[in-house]
Amino acid sequence: QAQEMIQLNSTQQIRNKVDDLRDYHGIKEGTFNLATHRLTANLCQEGARNVVISSSREGTEIECIYQGFVTDYVVYSDQARIERVLYNLLTNAIEHTSRGKVHLKVSIIDSGKS
Repeated sequence: QAQEMIQLNSTQQIRNKVDDLRDYHGIKEGTFNLATHRLTANLCQEGARNVVISSSREGTEIECIYQGFVTDYVVYSDQARIERVLYNLLTNAIEHTSRGKVHLKVSIIDSGKS
């Protein structure tokens, strides 16, 4: 099972690199588009769970911390790209944490309301 997790993680990393290159090319050529969707803070929880499942490192857990009323808000953004950023950030954090917890803090910086 550990071997399957390592393969899954490697596959995800390769897929992310290919997607990054495709995005870079789209930006350069002026054909880059964002596919915006209505997202909630639960996306962070789901992203963290997926990283834990695909991570080959044992003994490190991810804790999602929601500050304020962040779960009451929605964001319109590109879900695939947000998931990729979360995946990259969290896998890097796990790789550089020998034991303990990785904290993912989700807060509102600007709600857009005056």
